[in-house]
Amino acid sequence: MILLPEHSAKGFRTAGWTTGKLGFIKQRTSPLLALLCCALLSPPSVLAEPTALKTESPDYSQLTFEVTLLDSASAAPAERRQQPTKSESVASAPANTLASSLPKSSQSGSDIDHYQTSIDQILAQSGPFSIPLREQYESLGLALQKAGEHERAVTAFESALHIDRVNNGLFTPQQIPLVRNIIASYVARANWQEAARRHEYLYLVQKRNYAPNSSNLLAAQEELADWNVLYYFSESTTASSSHNLVEASGKLPWLRPDYALILDHTTGRYIYVPRSQLPAMLEPDAAFISDIVSDFYAHKPAFEVPPEAMVDERLRSARDIYQNVIANPNSDFHKLHDLSLEYKLANVGIAVKRQLDAIEPESGFESNPLVNADEPADSDDNLFYQLLVFPQHNNPVVQTAYARSRDSLQAIADRFRQEAGSDSVDAAMAYINLGDWHLYFNHPRESNEAYEQALQILAGAGLAPTEITQLFNPAPLVPVPAFAVHPYSKQKFGSITDGTLQHDGHVDLRLTLTQSGMVKAMHIIDSTPNTSRRLRQLLLNYLHNQPMRPWVVDGKLAKASVLDLRIHYSY
Repeated sequence: MILLPEHSAKGFRTAGWTTGKLGFIKQRTSPLLALLCCALLSPPSVLAEPTALKTESPDYSQLTFEVTLLDSASAAPAERRQQPTKSESVASAPANTLASSLPKSSQSGSDIDHYQTSIDQILAQSGPFSIPLREQYESLGLALQKAGEHERAVTAFESALHIDRVNNGLFTPQQIPLVRNIIASYVARANWQEAARRHEYLYLVQKRNYAPNSSNLLAAQEELADWNVLYYFSESTTASSSHNLVEASGKLPWLRPDYALILDHTTGRYIYVPRSQLPAMLEPDAAFISDIVSDFYAHKPAFEVPPEAMVDERLRSARDIYQNVIANPNSDFHKLHDLSLEYKLANVGIAVKRQLDAIEPESGFESNPLVNADEPADSDDNLFYQLLVFPQHNNPVVQTAYARSRDSLQAIADRFRQEAGSDSVDAAMAYINLGDWHLYFNHPRESNEAYEQALQILAGAGLAPTEITQLFNPAPLVPVPAFAVHPYSKQKFGSITDGTLQHDGHVDLRLTLTQSGMVKAMHIIDSTPNTSRRLRQLLLNYLHNQPMRPWVVDGKLAKASVLDLRIHYSY
């Protein structure tokens, strides 16, 4: 969906074109040419970036929501808490996943002085490459990390690394903990590029020291894939924050403005075209519009970029690594990692879908506001707007990810149910995860079937309805799939998942949660004073766009549940 700038719209009108509703180019003989011209003339900011937010607005780059039932929330009136200092905030930075908010100790200063004194003595007595000196540098680096002095910590670890290389060789396994500590300090400073570079070196060292197909090498590959996923989430959050361009919908606006999204109305699907190639596709000497259209389709294979190429490189890398590790014949490794690998791969599929959904317009003929109900469905106007603005599309990358993990999650659930002596709760949770997967990809019938399987297993195991509800709905709202990393979650920002955030405020609201996972009829009841309008809009849009696991009442799926919720927010 491409909006035409006002000055461009005027230019088209003077050239004999007309603009339809909402300023879209409208020319009945060739919507394709209109779309190409609009893509060519519109600046990237029009196509890819929302209006920049005011610089004085609060920074919501690390916004998180936590939901409780309003009945269980504190009845005391909420007051706006002062912004936490970094030392008291649990989610002060995405770095916490690797650095774990390294605790500061009252002894850290004296430890640093002690190690520095030891280093000076060893340098004077034994020279710059002695083994004891390497150990002192490593200890100094750890003490500096605890004190939060990550720049100095990196220097200390690098010194230890250099001594190790001089004495033992370029790629010794003794370097592995040192490199991991260097990565942790770079992550603590949100220096994602340097952390990524060191991760590549870490894997090189591991590859040099571990045998092919060994459990150690497979674990190293899994670690590299895990890093790529964390890198994608963390840097995307940082990028959207630094440009102050977080959309109210939660989508990332910095996605590939160098490509134009073009509808191929011969197939009903979108294609991606580099902007630099658009002039070559518009034949300026063509006598008729039909010639331009024919030329576009004749040259399309030379210019079209496949959807796979639009997937973020880090997600592609993580997906390929997980798949290769899963396909490896090492049975000892798979006994311990099989389930986690499948869920991690599915999480990548969710991230890919979110990324491509942010690029492609959402489909939905039934809710197309531009279609004129007074005209025949196949009229020129209605067909134009259906194709140009609200086309049905199934991105093959997204569909492949859905089908692949659908089959693997189904196999996991069936295996749990068939294995003698398997825990009934584990089997039920496997079916619940499968239902979550179907629900996120808008397959409500399949999700209900998986959920019903889970409920039957739990009821057959003799669990009371209240116990079943607690397992099925551990929180008032459970974003699906529950195993994935979601927007506005603590996991996305590397926070300690079982920790308690210090909240900046809350919003009380009533909503209806349907059996198909949709949130409807949202109404804000109250909110903390000074809760901004933008924050409320971020919350409402998130609830509108994110499928939620339906409620279970008396051991059965509820068709609709009216919930009064208190949603705490932290940023």
